[in-house]
Amino acid sequence: MALGLRLRTVACDSDGSNNRQHPKHVLENQPEFNWKKFWQFLQPQISVLIWAIIFALGAAVLNTQIPILLGQLVNIISHCISQHTPHTYVQDIKVPAIKLLLLYGLQVRYPVLPV
Repeated sequence: MALGLRLRTVACDSDGSNNRQHPKHVLENQPEFNWKKFWQFLQPQISVLIWAIIFALGAAVLNTQIPILLGQLVNIISHCISQHTPHTYVQDIKVPAIKLLLLYGLQVRYPVLPV
Protein backbone atom coordinates (compact mmCIF):
# COMPACT_ATOMS: atom_id res chain seq x y z
CA MET A 1 0.00 0.00 0.00
CA ALA A 2 1.94 2.89 -1.29
CA LEU A 3 -0.53 5.58 -0.13
CA GLY A 4 -0.81 4.29 3.41
CA LEU A 5 -4.46 3.26 3.06
CA ARG A 6 -5.64 0.39 5.16
CA LEU A 7 -8.62 -1.56 3.99
CA ARG A 8 -10.66 -3.22 6.68
CA THR A 9 -13.60 -5.57 6.45
CA VAL A 10 -16.41 -5.33 8.95
CA ALA A 11 -18.96 -8.09 9.43
CA CYS A 12 -22.29 -7.08 10.96
CA ASP A 13 -24.86 -9.46 12.29
CA SER A 14 -28.52 -8.50 12.06
CA ASP A 15 -31.58 -9.98 13.66
CA GLY A 16 -33.59 -9.11 10.52
CA SER A 17 -35.66 -6.33 12.02
CA ASN A 18 -35.15 -2.64 11.44
CA ASN A 19 -36.78 -1.62 14.70
CA ARG A 20 -34.49 0.52 16.72
CA GLN A 21 -35.52 1.24 20.24
CA HIS A 22 -34.03 3.87 22.46
CA PRO A 23 -32.38 2.59 25.59
CA LYS A 24 -34.55 3.05 28.65
CA HIS A 25 -32.08 5.38 30.32
CA VAL A 26 -32.32 7.82 27.41
CA LEU A 27 -36.12 7.94 27.56
CA GLU A 28 -36.22 8.28 31.32
CA ASN A 29 -33.74 11.16 31.48
CA GLN A 30 -35.65 13.50 29.15
CA PRO A 31 -37.32 16.35 30.99
CA GLU A 32 -41.04 17.00 30.60
CA PHE A 33 -42.06 19.88 28.37
CA ASN A 34 -43.17 22.85 30.43
CA TRP A 35 -46.40 23.93 28.73
CA LYS A 36 -47.09 26.65 31.27
CA LYS A 37 -43.77 28.35 30.57
CA PHE A 38 -44.28 27.90 26.82
CA TRP A 39 -47.67 29.63 27.06
CA GLN A 40 -46.10 32.48 29.07
CA PHE A 41 -43.62 33.06 26.24
CA LEU A 42 -46.25 32.69 23.52
CA GLN A 43 -49.06 34.77 25.04
CA PRO A 44 -47.56 38.23 24.39
CA GLN A 45 -46.91 37.25 20.76
CA ILE A 46 -50.23 35.49 20.04
CA SER A 47 -51.63 38.32 17.89
CA VAL A 48 -48.46 38.39 15.79
CA LEU A 49 -48.67 34.61 15.39
CA ILE A 50 -52.30 34.81 14.28
CA TRP A 51 -51.51 37.54 11.74
CA ALA A 52 -48.56 35.52 10.45
CA ILE A 53 -50.83 32.52 9.90
CA ILE A 54 -53.42 34.68 8.12
CA PHE A 55 -50.80 36.19 5.81
CA ALA A 56 -49.27 32.79 5.13
CA LEU A 57 -52.68 31.44 4.11
CA GLY A 58 -53.22 34.50 1.90
CA ALA A 59 -49.86 33.95 0.22
CA ALA A 60 -50.81 30.29 -0.35
CA VAL A 61 -54.06 31.35 -2.04
CA LEU A 62 -52.13 33.76 -4.27
CA ASN A 63 -49.68 31.00 -5.16
CA THR A 64 -52.57 28.82 -6.34
CA GLN A 65 -54.17 31.57 -8.43
CA ILE A 66 -51.05 32.52 -10.40
CA PRO A 67 -50.79 29.21 -12.33
CA ILE A 68 -54.51 29.40 -13.12
CA LEU A 69 -54.11 32.85 -14.66
CA LEU A 70 -51.01 31.73 -16.54
CA GLY A 71 -53.06 28.89 -17.99
CA GLN A 72 -55.76 31.34 -19.07
CA LEU A 73 -53.16 33.50 -20.80
CA VAL A 74 -51.73 30.51 -22.63
CA ASN A 75 -55.23 29.48 -23.73
CA ILE A 76 -55.96 32.97 -25.05
CA ILE A 77 -52.67 33.10 -26.93
CA SER A 78 -53.17 29.66 -28.46
CA HIS A 79 -56.77 30.52 -29.40
CA CYS A 80 -55.71 33.76 -31.10
CA ILE A 81 -52.93 31.99 -32.98
CA SER A 82 -55.12 29.10 -34.11
CA GLN A 83 -58.07 31.30 -35.12
CA HIS A 84 -55.83 33.90 -36.84
CA THR A 85 -57.51 36.76 -34.99
CA PRO A 86 -54.69 39.12 -34.09
CA HIS A 87 -57.02 42.14 -33.91
CA THR A 88 -58.77 40.78 -30.78
CA TYR A 89 -55.55 39.60 -29.14
CA VAL A 90 -54.96 42.77 -27.09
CA GLN A 91 -58.59 42.95 -25.97
CA ASP A 92 -58.67 39.29 -24.99
CA ILE A 93 -55.42 39.28 -23.10
CA LYS A 94 -55.78 42.62 -21.29
CA VAL A 95 -57.90 41.53 -18.27
CA PRO A 96 -56.04 38.29 -17.43
CA ALA A 97 -52.67 40.02 -17.91
CA ILE A 98 -53.62 42.85 -15.53
CA LYS A 99 -54.90 40.33 -12.96
CA LEU A 100 -51.66 38.36 -13.27
CA LEU A 101 -49.53 41.46 -12.77
CA LEU A 102 -51.58 42.41 -9.71
CA LEU A 103 -51.21 38.91 -8.26
CA TYR A 104 -47.45 38.98 -8.80
CA GLY A 105 -47.30 42.36 -7.10
CA LEU A 106 -49.34 41.08 -4.15
CA GLN A 107 -47.24 37.94 -3.96
CA VAL A 108 -44.09 40.01 -3.61
CA ARG A 109 -45.60 42.31 -1.02
CA TYR A 110 -47.96 39.96 0.86
CA PRO A 111 -45.48 38.18 3.17
CA VAL A 112 -44.14 41.52 4.47
CA LEU A 113 -47.40 43.49 4.77
CA PRO A 114 -47.39 43.59 8.59
CA VAL A 115 -43.86 45.02 8.63
